[in-house]
Amino acid sequence: MKVIILFFTLTLFGIAYSEPEDIIEKNIEEILQDGSEKTEESVEFLELLQELKANPININVALVRDLQILYFLSNEQIEAIIRYRNDYGHINGIYELYYIPFFNEKIASAIEPYIYFGNEDEAKWTLGTALKKGKHSAFFRYGQVLMPSEAYQYGGSPAALLVKYSLKFSDNLRAGFAFEKDAGEKGIDFFSGYIDFGNGSFGSNTKILKQWLVGTYKASFGYGLGMGGGGMFNSISNPDISVRPARGIRPYGSGGETGYFSGTAIVLAPTPRTEISLFYANNLLDASYSEISDTSADEEHTEVFDISSSSGYHRKVSEIEKRKTLRRQMAGFAVEHFFKKFRIGGLVNYTCFDDLTEEKIRLYNKYNALFSSLLQSSIYYQWRLYGKMNFFGEISLALKSIPSFAVFQGFQYNASEIFKIIFYYRYYPRSYSSYYASAPGRNSNNTNENGFNFQASLAIYKSWKLIFTTDHYSREWFSYPSKYPCNGHDYKIETGNYGKRLTFYTLYRYRNEDNLNTHRLRFHFAYNTMDRWSFATRIELNNFSKGVLTYQEIKYSFSYIPLKLSARIALFDTKGYDYRIYAFEQDVLHGFSAPALYGRGTRLYALVACKPLRWLSVWLRYAHTLMDDRYSYGPKNEFTEGTYRPEIKVQVRLTL
Repeated sequence: MKVIILFFTLTLFGIAYSEPEDIIEKNIEEILQDGSEKTEESVEFLELLQELKANPININVALVRDLQILYFLSNEQIEAIIRYRNDYGHINGIYELYYIPFFNEKIASAIEPYIYFGNEDEAKWTLGTALKKGKHSAFFRYGQVLMPSEAYQYGGSPAALLVKYSLKFSDNLRAGFAFEKDAGEKGIDFFSGYIDFGNGSFGSNTKILKQWLVGTYKASFGYGLGMGGGGMFNSISNPDISVRPARGIRPYGSGGETGYFSGTAIVLAPTPRTEISLFYANNLLDASYSEISDTSADEEHTEVFDISSSSGYHRKVSEIEKRKTLRRQMAGFAVEHFFKKFRIGGLVNYTCFDDLTEEKIRLYNKYNALFSSLLQSSIYYQWRLYGKMNFFGEISLALKSIPSFAVFQGFQYNASEIFKIIFYYRYYPRSYSSYYASAPGRNSNNTNENGFNFQASLAIYKSWKLIFTTDHYSREWFSYPSKYPCNGHDYKIETGNYGKRLTFYTLYRYRNEDNLNTHRLRFHFAYNTMDRWSFATRIELNNFSKGVLTYQEIKYSFSYIPLKLSARIALFDTKGYDYRIYAFEQDVLHGFSAPALYGRGTRLYALVACKPLRWLSVWLRYAHTLMDDRYSYGPKNEFTEGTYRPEIKVQVRLTL
């Protein structure tokens, strides 16, 4: 403990001021700390913002849905950009944004890395033009734990591999694919790929057909009760986030083996203010099977499936036997209509599994187990008043043997840049079932949970801000990890200075669930020299002395060569896995690293990013965990025997 305190007192500096990615990274830490797995949307948005830095949006031709990706822009700011372009023509530079209503220097600086001020692309759509003038990008990633781990014992290579390719030609054509292999698997075992035609691909006489996608894709509508997540709002607990419905149909070409559809989707626009999305998917899922006897006739059996233990790994015999054994088909449609200040949409989807199958019944899913088929519908809306108030919500109905419905309703008020609040209520009964739900809430499947959430942000003075969040909820049935029905209360308060050069904040969080109290306290200091150097220091306590983490991070960007260096050393001391602490780490582009630190030890990493040629980028990453109190460490699928765990990762990107 004395070493940790001394280490902290010697390093009172921090990272650069909070960029949009920093907010997402901090939220990923919070999600993991809660024991939840709902990081998928946050990671997806983080990758998207990273990609936009490499391929910015042309603000002079960007559509509303393109600008909505920048989640820190309000609806009023997006409308102001479109209106300004219509009235005055192209925007010529960052300083011209200052003259647009609802904009200021802070907002303009936030979006500057993700936009550019170009002219409209006059190239006409042909396949040859798309291949010649489109943006090509290819990834190759190699990663490996250098010590023998669980991944070594199955006969496959201990290396993890990822190969990705993408092509984008304005809004007319997007295509891509990915191959992936996990550590311990004997070969490439996952593939995703798509081709996505935009409205410019169908000729000037075709105005109704807006998008046609074939291959792997993601679909999310409304606020996540019926399908997918409700945009960045679901992924970030921050009142500065502008609440709006999810992004509909989007292509998927990554290495993640869950959370996507394989099939086709079409988006129609019969009127300028109406969109109709039609989609179909046919996926093979990992599942294990068993048979149960029919109590009315011993000679009859019903097949049940279990997908709860699916990890995406296919190394040992039991994992390989589960691979793609359950067929799931899904079809549906969504209709949205846009008024000036009001948006309403409806969603219907039908899902069916193989004949005579149902999900294995456990205590926690006794009332919401998925059967051989499920019909679901939902209605969602957004109503903006006076440019400051925003009402939003969704109600969803699941039709099965016992129909059930769920409700999500919220309100957002942006009085000014000084004061903002969000309030939402959720009612997800234990009987509600949805295979694709990802609405705001504590449970990953939006069931067995009732509660309300309140968030407020107050700018006290210049860049000094106070953020308060509280969440109160109850569970009427058994759920994991709680053993019994319970009530919960969660309070979080964060205050600090969020400047361009200096950022420091204090975060305190108190949670009570099932009469168990959890306290978390974090001090984070940040400093950026605005040219080449930046530093980061953090100290974090989990239940005070039961879990302690402190780290020092340093970054340096060379001025004359395209080379960036990042390094961190972290010391941690916790009373076991229950008091683990997560800290997001810098990784290769589109990589993700936030290991659970528990026990007593040291964690360090170094990252080198360089761009020796205009079309070539290279990342080299080395991470090392040293344990002082145990002889084994790591995630359950890659457990390592020994007191240390070295890891390497190499990534190459080609862009043309």
